[in-house]
Amino acid sequence: MKHYDDFPLDGTINQQIVCFHHLDKHHASPFHHHINHVELLLFLSGNVQFFSKKIVFKPHPFDLIIIPAGTWHRAYTLTATKYERIFINIQTTKIKELSTADTDLMSTPI
Repeated sequence: MKHYDDFPLDGTINQQIVCFHHLDKHHASPFHHHINHVELLLFLSGNVQFFSKKIVFKPHPFDLIIIPAGTWHRAYTLTATKYERIFINIQTTKIKELSTADTDLMSTPI
């Protein structure tokens, strides 16, 4: 299995679903995006600031951050407190495949 740092920043993840649980003290990812994946990031702990094109915020434990395909984003630690998170990247084609007429998983909430 690959380490999450091995995935390219241009969004060319080849697997349909990728899931990692990660813990580190220093994290400063560059701005990046996933062109064909939606990223679900479950923030567990740490002192982190999260950036996207439209918002900057400090997540709280158990916040679920949903990052649409193509959205530039990054996170970095503010202190040496351990930053723990689980993230899942799901290909948009897989999400569409799992959707139904009643449940469009790619719809944008109002």
